[in-house]
Amino acid sequence: MKRFALLLLLLSGPAWAQTPTELAPTDRVILSAGQSKVFEFKQTFGPIFVPGGNDIAAARPLADNRTLSITGMGPGETPIFVYDSVGKEIWRATITVGQEPGRVVRFYDGRSKDYTGYYCSEVFCGRADKELDGKRDPSGVSFTTRTPTGGGGFNESTKVYGPPQLAR
Repeated sequence: MKRFALLLLLLSGPAWAQTPTELAPTDRVILSAGQSKVFEFKQTFGPIFVPGGNDIAAARPLADNRTLSITGMGPGETPIFVYDSVGKEIWRATITVGQEPGRVVRFYDGRSKDYTGYYCSEVFCGRADKELDGKRDPSGVSFTTRTPTGGGGFNESTKVYGPPQLAR
């Protein structure tokens, strides 16, 4: 009898080990550190769960519990789950937080494949590698952008930046 029970237990083992289903996000929220976005829901919501904690993003309901503020705290990616008052999920998203706003610009020294990276926006350029001491920083930088127009011409705009973190 014990052997039969053991055999039955061994054969039924794989039925207990089912593969879980991944909870894929329905939306993506892209922020930079320090940036906030506000979302309004059609219904009031209850609990908010951010598994990554406040190191990556902070989510806070506003006064009416229909408006949610999400603030990027530090670089990384984490899901967010928003539930209604009875515990039913009403929204799921992935929050991606970048280090700074803007796009990455690389400056090459011309002698090697090494580059110095900056996050540049319309207003400033900030160092991408904040742990470096700044010995390789250029004293000034200019960018020229050419946008094609119809008929073979182009519009050209030049932006000049002073030392990193300071705009002229």
